[in-house]
Amino acid sequence: ATSTQTKSAHETDPADFVDRKLYYSARAGDLLRGTVEIKWLRSGSVEGKVKLRIEFYSVKWTVGAPDYVFEDACTGVSD
Repeated sequence: ATSTQTKSAHETDPADFVDRKLYYSARAGDLLRGTVEIKWLRSGSVEGKVKLRIEFYSVKWTVGAPDYVFEDACTGVSD
């Protein structure tokens, strides 16, 4: 799933981005990783960019610890 936000920021006025969440019903054996790409634009042209891989994944279980966190990837194990 892809989601895009565009905001303006200045030295004294940071961009007000909205938190993004992705809900996915994983199957045992799925290996999921997320990435974020940030582009800095000036007058409509890309002036710089960076791509990040998500390192921590929060999982909402129906049983077990409700605040479990996967590191590096979400393995899709079922609860």
